[in-house]
Amino acid sequence: MHTQHCYAGTFFKHPSRFAIFVMLVSSSLLASLMPAWSAISGDDLDRCVDTIAHQGKVGRLGVSVLDFERGTKYLYHGNEHFPMQSVFKLPLAVVVLQLVDSGNLSLAQKLSIKREDLSVLYSPLAERFSGSEETFTVSDLIEKVVQESDNTACDVLLRLVGGPEHVTTALKRHGIEGISVDRYERQLQPSILGLPPIDPGQTIDRLKWQKEKQHATGPRARKAFAYYLNDDQRDSSTPDAMLSFLHKLYLCELLTPASTRYLLDVMAGTQTGSHRLREALSPGCIIAHKTGTGPDLNGINSATNDVGIVTLPTGRHFAIAVFLSGSSLTEPERDSVIRNVCNCVVTHIE
Repeated sequence: MHTQHCYAGTFFKHPSRFAIFVMLVSSSLLASLMPAWSAISGDDLDRCVDTIAHQGKVGRLGVSVLDFERGTKYLYHGNEHFPMQSVFKLPLAVVVLQLVDSGNLSLAQKLSIKREDLSVLYSPLAERFSGSEETFTVSDLIEKVVQESDNTACDVLLRLVGGPEHVTTALKRHGIEGISVDRYERQLQPSILGLPPIDPGQTIDRLKWQKEKQHATGPRARKAFAYYLNDDQRDSSTPDAMLSFLHKLYLCELLTPASTRYLLDVMAGTQTGSHRLREALSPGCIIAHKTGTGPDLNGINSATNDVGIVTLPTGRHFAIAVFLSGSSLTEPERDSVIRNVCNCVVTHIE
């Protein structure tokens, strides 16, 4: 492991984040000496999460937590597969940064994005796009992918690393099983609703596609949606596998110290999902996280997720992953479910 090297010379763009990260990596020295994660012993925590999970219309809830100081793990449906949606953009960012670490790519390298590169659903880049071509640095695109969850930037970076399968392969190379990245956004999002995937390089009429999406409510859409929720393990993760990923990222096992510092700083600036994990934390906390939100069909949501590393004002810190699938709650209510789970965890850890 690179733990000691990771700790040396750590810095962030924001001084407060630097102080938190020093605590994070200092404590990882202790965590790295522990032979294995033991189960969190706390009936109160399990009752708290179980009560949330069994509220009406919640759907399927998966939770996993690593308490770094105590060396304990908590799992709730931790080995079940859940749709990741945009959470997969975090492993994608790691694979891009591995190319930077190997010298095959630079954060300052410029990439041209053309109109035929624009993707579907959520993409501020596409909405602001003007003309036939715009230029962005690799760093620009990483920040758009992680902080804004931009689908166009995501598909461009996926193509840059060699395709979705290269992300899964890279994770397995680091001993991370249970996370599968399989499709570009322009393939994944239509397939959820039974619409034909959009080939790479095909120019998308985004307004026309949105109308097609709105009208995809019939038997074909319902069948595809049910398969995505219940049987399709592509583009999915188990909560436990996501913890493994976050833990290895935290220990600088996936990236060099410089790239780890950069990515955690980017994650701390995430703009999406502000009413999920982040809102459960007091102002003195820092969370480096990534959200994921999938489309609805006939009042059922495909996925509402949030995963990250939390540092409390006391210096205690933990990794947490919350996945919610098949819920018929409204988005604010789903956000509240994730927030309440985090409240349970913080109360237990403090």
